Amino acid sequence: MDKIFDEYYYKIYYWAIKKTNNREDAEDLTNNVFVAIFEYFNENISIDKIDNLIWKIAHNIWYLLLTF
Repeated sequence: MDKIFDEYYYKIYYWAIKKTNNREDAEDLTNNVFVAIFEYFNENISIDKIDNLIWKIAHNIWYLLLTF
């Protein structure tokens, strides 16, 4: 999990800044993405492509936050 965090944290954070135009919202979005990823891993579901999963989660959380 540490490797995933180290590899993707800043990628997701900078993506989130572009999407939210706000550093605080980007931090919240990034943190929410990692919480969701960790919860997903705790369910022991087989994952074919981690990169696809991470970006799908990021997009879905951003979209949910956008609609509220």
